[in-house]
Amino acid sequence: MDEEVKREVVEETQEEVIEHLEKLYEDDEIVVLAAPDDAELERLILNILKEKRMKFKELKEAFSATAGEDRLRRALLKLMEEGRVYELPDGSYTANIEDLEAFREAALPEAVEAADEFEEAIEEIEEENEEFEDFEDIEDIEDLDEL
Repeated sequence: MDEEVKREVVEETQEEVIEHLEKLYEDDEIVVLAAPDDAELERLILNILKEKRMKFKELKEAFSATAGEDRLRRALLKLMEEGRVYELPDGSYTANIEDLEAFREAALPEAVEAADEFEEAIEEIEEENEEFEDFEDIEDIEDLDEL
């Protein structure tokens, strides 16, 4: 996703957040909104992450006018601990289990390939060390030193 598209997604998300907040005051020049409480912040994050995956930086930008970074991080961590939000390997967050499953399926061939490479490396090490299998104890090695 290029930077312009990311910017649009963040701006749209910020508008969604603002729409859900209570307006305390509004005139031609200014709008004052009530900051969300912790439960409302969690609900907003959850609703957003059900629709789209976002990295923390994008969430921070989207919530910049309504919640500080610490509150946002605490709410996100709580949702993760409850199993309602997932962090994906690319660093993005989602509340959509299908996103998580898609990442797992995509990662499976890579994991199998890594396991195969690991097994090959072990076999190479074992082959290199076969010549030392004949020496069962330290006396055999000392006998070699005498030769």
